[in-house]
Amino acid sequence: MRGELVKRDGFTLLEVLVSLAISALILFLAFAVNSRSIDSVRESRRDITLLSIAEDLLIEETAGFPDLGKKSGEITEPGFSGTYTVTVRETPHPDAREVVITVVAGEEGQRRITEIHGVAIR
Repeated sequence: MRGELVKRDGFTLLEVLVSLAISALILFLAFAVNSRSIDSVRESRRDITLLSIAEDLLIEETAGFPDLGKKSGEITEPGFSGTYTVTVRETPHPDAREVVITVVAGEEGQRRITEIHGVAIR
């Protein structure tokens, strides 16, 4: 019986190790994709918040006929802090003014800036 192969049921150690390595690779890739998507959602929420704040400021400024010049201030809302700048410029038409709202949030290296333009009409 020396030369005969004995048939065994089951997997060899090499087959088990290869399947574990493939499974680990798939799990790692799934985690990396999920992690990137979570970061993208956070950035999108921050951008939407910035845009919403800028739009609110623009509505306030264009409700009347604003004076020419520049003003700035701090924004503090739950889970959000930043600064804003409102710039009001002349336009070729005397009854219109250009209003530029700039909202900045975040620290150095992670700073987000949103700028929107509007027109106030007398």
